Amino acid sequence: MRLSRVKNRNKSAVYVQEKPSYDYPIPVPLQANVDELGIALEEDLFVSLRSLEGGRQKVIDVHMDPRPWEEELAYVKRELQMRKIRREAHSKYLDMTDDYSESETNLPFADLDNSAFLKLVGEWN
Repeated sequence: MRLSRVKNRNKSAVYVQEKPSYDYPIPVPLQANVDELGIALEEDLFVSLRSLEGGRQKVIDVHMDPRPWEEELAYVKRELQMRKIRREAHSKYLDMTDDYSESETNLPFADLDNSAFLKLVGEWN
């Protein structure tokens, strides 16, 4: 890690970390936008996942830092994990509603005519 001395607006010296200037064998992946990942097709996410894993492996093979690929992999895997959890929760909900509608069909037929109830209430008064 290398630090560079930079002057800020107050003209005081500040040290900032420089990004390593590696000559990677492949281009560094672009940072994924979480909002774009959320609307991406699942097939595109799997393609990105395979591409990032392949790029990470190439960088590891030449003994370089694979951190940029690992960060992007983490975002893509997290999005796929969230979609899987939502899909399982939705299927569980659908199963529950099917059970509910099935048990509701076994209930006796509802009498929607209130006249008998109103006559009974009238007799009490």
